[in-house]
Amino acid sequence: YELLAIDDIRAAAKVLYPVYEQTKGVDGYVSLEVSPYLARDTEGTLHEALRLWKAVDARNLMIKIPGTDEGVPAVKAAIAQGLSINVTLLFSIDAYKKVLEAYIAGLEERLARGESVKGIDSVASLFVSRIDVKIDKEIDTRVAAGDREAASLK
Repeated sequence: YELLAIDDIRAAAKVLYPVYEQTKGVDGYVSLEVSPYLARDTEGTLHEALRLWKAVDARNLMIKIPGTDEGVPAVKAAIAQGLSINVTLLFSIDAYKKVLEAYIAGLEERLARGESVKGIDSVASLFVSRIDVKIDKEIDTRVAAGDREAASLK
């Protein structure tokens, strides 16, 4: 699986590289995730992120790291190593804040060593499908109770 995934990601990165260049790194990224079995293993996650980064060897690659308590230090360390990171599995504002702080700390660590932070990008998105499901149930309850305004939200 991994050999095929790396080949596919490398090929996708090559196809999207012109977009990456034209947008000056705003768009045109491809993501590859570390094994979800490492979500609770900081060192394992970092090791895997570095290995995958080197295997794909594309400037428009983002490595997916889970935003778990153990993933946050791996995000910081990976950013400090110069990797672009796509943080996954964020389920709360607190988790998002921890990841944001890790991103900034990783950049600061690079700067303190005199290394460039240019081209190190990151994305971190809250996982909202669980919230959507909960809100949909509340809307359904209100619609069933005759709330016409709630019906328009659906």
